[in-house]
Amino acid sequence: MTRIREKRMVYKVLTIALLSSVLIAVAIFQLRVVLNVPGLPIGDVALLGDVVSEPESAATPYGEVKTNFHFSPCGQNAKILVTVYGKIPNIELGDRIDIRGRISRPIGPSNPGEFNYKWYLKIHGVHYLLAAKGDSVKKLSGGGANTLLRFLPGIRKKIEALIYENLQRPYSAILSAMLLGERSQVPDDLNDAFMKTGTIHILAISGLHVGLITFLFLTLLKTLRSPRRLRYLLCILFLVFYAILVGARPSVLRASIMLILYLLGQLIGRQQSGLRTLAIAAVLILAFNPLAIFYCDFLLSFTSVLSILYFAPKIESALAGMWRFVKKPVSVSAAAWLGVLPLVAWFFNIITPVALLANLIIVPLAFLAIAQGVAFIILGLPLPILGKVFAASAQFSLYLLTAACKRFSELPCAYFWAKGPTLAETALCYVLLILWACRHRIKSPYLKPHIAALIVLNIFIWPMAFLSPSGNLSATFLSTGSSDAIFIEFPRGETMLIDTGKAIPDTGRMIIKPFLLHKGIHRLDALVLTHPDSDHIGGAATILNNFDVGRVFDNGRCDHTSACASLTGAIAKRRVKRAALRAGDEIRGFKDVRIFVLNPSGSSGSAASDNDESLVLKIIYKGTSFLFCADVEENGIRQLLLEKELLRSSIIKMPHHGARVNGIEELLKFVRPRFACITVARNDKLKRPNGKLLEILKGAGTRVLATSRSGAVTISTDGKRISVDEFLKNADKF
Repeated sequence: MTRIREKRMVYKVLTIALLSSVLIAVAIFQLRVVLNVPGLPIGDVALLGDVVSEPESAATPYGEVKTNFHFSPCGQNAKILVTVYGKIPNIELGDRIDIRGRISRPIGPSNPGEFNYKWYLKIHGVHYLLAAKGDSVKKLSGGGANTLLRFLPGIRKKIEALIYENLQRPYSAILSAMLLGERSQVPDDLNDAFMKTGTIHILAISGLHVGLITFLFLTLLKTLRSPRRLRYLLCILFLVFYAILVGARPSVLRASIMLILYLLGQLIGRQQSGLRTLAIAAVLILAFNPLAIFYCDFLLSFTSVLSILYFAPKIESALAGMWRFVKKPVSVSAAAWLGVLPLVAWFFNIITPVALLANLIIVPLAFLAIAQGVAFIILGLPLPILGKVFAASAQFSLYLLTAACKRFSELPCAYFWAKGPTLAETALCYVLLILWACRHRIKSPYLKPHIAALIVLNIFIWPMAFLSPSGNLSATFLSTGSSDAIFIEFPRGETMLIDTGKAIPDTGRMIIKPFLLHKGIHRLDALVLTHPDSDHIGGAATILNNFDVGRVFDNGRCDHTSACASLTGAIAKRRVKRAALRAGDEIRGFKDVRIFVLNPSGSSGSAASDNDESLVLKIIYKGTSFLFCADVEENGIRQLLLEKELLRSSIIKMPHHGARVNGIEELLKFVRPRFACITVARNDKLKRPNGKLLEILKGAGTRVLATSRSGAVTISTDGKRISVDEFLKNADKF
């Protein structure tokens, strides 16, 4: 009997492996097709075509209204993501429009660790981007889409409007995310709190949400004394309706398909296996869209459910002495957390031990908020006064939920930022999990899984524990547009960040944080803010709120801007020491290097511009030196020329993003750099870097490196030799 079971298990494993191989092969083939970009002209175009997604409007950080939708040109097998700025005609899914604008190809990441937006668009079938103004869009005809698909967005908009009219922010945004899957309005600090507690799944519609809403729907039908079979049939129709309403995301489709299969099983009197229904759901989704296998939400959704089905019973049996009403949720929470742990570390660079406890509190609160939210919507549409009662109760539940989430995120050791594992390391983690789960079936005394796991973990962990610094000084000039963010690694392993880019969009969140996590950096020994312009301190609050910072150095100025207010608040909240620097100061505490401050002078007054008051640092390591000139202009350069003997440097970060400021030629005569790095945006509005400045540099034999062409530029030295690494590796001539 045992052998028969083992054979069946082997057959099941082989069948799953074969099916998985076929689906992956189909997905790769489909990916090759998608990557074959149709030919459309780049630049200004006039196109005729159809709107193939429901337009979504939102306010930009500058107060302007923008509308996004997918567009398919007539006669072209291409999908374009359109962004229209300003007021547009009332267009809907399926409308035919004439649009004039500027078309471009999506751009990939320019920095290590940065989100690959180009890849994201590719796997979603988007080949081009088109930017247009509102008056350049003309609606020609409507009604091209399925009636149901045109009807549902209207219902969605009514529900969304009802939520925002009756609940205060941010609770309206959270309820909209939980019921409609719209997360764009959730504040960043709340989004971070959910991420740090391992409860981010609360903000994404998944089996938790679909299951509860289905339960509420069935309860309502039962209360109305509907026949059993009719209840199940109506519930199946409701699941199809709801899945389309919220956008048919993989997690929603997975939960809906599994519930529909369960209900069909109840109708025909046949019990369905959880693993079987999960497998059928995966096959159906991938058959319809093979590229879904590359989606983050697809992988997380299916992995978490598979982990619960497989690991939860084993964990529950290990907790035999615990009360049942506690044991069940603990085992489910632990199984889901263990299952997605490697994937979460891979995608988001975070490990959240507090999730084991936080989910036990936050999930029940989410259940309560969803139930109250559903009641509010059902009653609020026909009876607004009665709906307000449930809106108030839902808001209170959401208040408790967010308060609990913030408290958990502030606990010691609640989360750890982690360098994302490689694909091989991720696979190894799952092999170890499976070995642990099957430890009782392995009879060999020489292959105890827990011993094997310890050995493998030692192989990976101990070399990291004793990993010695490289002995090199390196500076990475991040590609942040026409703004500055420079990461310094010192020979003994200390770290420094000079400036933090823009506030809008938040460079700290979008570029610097992913870069630091990609490198496995969790602490900065020093944060240097050269001057209070928003393109230099914009991301500072994000960095201070997410990393341990030893000390903040600046020039003592702080303007009355939101960026300065956020910075000051973050410094106070994190209790970081802050010091103002002037010319003649030296930053100490970094072994084997000297760090001198050359600007601003102690005598300059409040009349001096922020740019001329920029901190200018010189870092010397043996026979190599870096000169970081921030945004100094004529008066600042005049101050630098007073210290001519200190100016000679191997590498210079050019002042003011490559602008030709007065006195720059004389400064370069004394610096005589081998390398000049310019931090500037592609298609800079001020047409930087200046052409004549580039001629001067190249005429002097200086190699010019610009982030606009090279992406992030890393310059490393052992004190003698200098090496350069360009992230994009296509530093063409200007």
